[in-house]
Amino acid sequence: MNLRRYLWWCVAFAVAAAPTIAAGATSKGPALQRNKIAADLLSKIDAGRVAPDEPIIVSFTTTPTADVVKAVKALGKVVRPLASINSLSARMSGQALATLSADARIASISPDRDVRSSMDIAGPAVGNDLVRQSYNLTGKGVTVAMLDSGIAAGPDLSARRVVAAVDLVDSTSTGSWG
Repeated sequence: MNLRRYLWWCVAFAVAAAPTIAAGATSKGPALQRNKIAADLLSKIDAGRVAPDEPIIVSFTTTPTADVVKAVKALGKVVRPLASINSLSARMSGQALATLSADARIASISPDRDVRSSMDIAGPAVGNDLVRQSYNLTGKGVTVAMLDSGIAAGPDLSARRVVAAVDLVDSTSTGSWG
């Protein structure tokens, strides 16, 4: 091969590969769209600590269609829809996250973080025991509206005392109170 032809092929290859190189893509898949991924999840990705079935929340730019959900399922496991917030809970690998982040229909990807109760200190923090003792108030006849990340019947709250409930996470459900 003569030098002129060799140089022509080198230039042709460089021109053809430029968009891929500029985007940061590799032979493993598309480049990670860092602006769509939560900082704590990015830290795990950068450190190589993403589990093969990392629990995530995928938020969409609009209400996801069946085709969009199917595309997500092809990359991992869909755990459950979160219809009221145009999102879904899923599990997938770091490489799948990169592919997913490149999809224009995806608004953001964040870890499916644990939510923990902190109501165990609420009563004492507001002095409810002192009010009960000092003023002999029980709350009988009082209606309370509550916004919570989740309530459950137990010794201090029976299901028959809940007048209504709305599940803002799963629009296909009427909540555990029916």
